[in-house]
Amino acid sequence: MKKILIIAGGYSNEREISILTAKSVLTELKKNKNYKIRIIEPDGNFVNELRSYKPDLVFNLLHGRYGEDG
Repeated sequence: MKKILIIAGGYSNEREISILTAKSVLTELKKNKNYKIRIIEPDGNFVNELRSYKPDLVFNLLHGRYGEDG
C-alpha cells in the first residue's frame, strides 16, 4: 500500500483555503483503496511525523507564504 502525505494549513492568511484544498484532495484519493493517506500541518512536530510516516509521495498543499509562493 502506497503512503501519501498531504501537507496543509500553515501560517499564511490562506491557511483555511489550504485546509479545504487538502480535504478535497483527500476525498478524491480515498476513492482508491490502495493508498494510506495522512494530512499534517507544518508545526513543531512536522519533521518527526514526516520521518516516522515515511511517505511514498508528498503533496505540498500549503497556500500563500511558505507554500506555493515560498
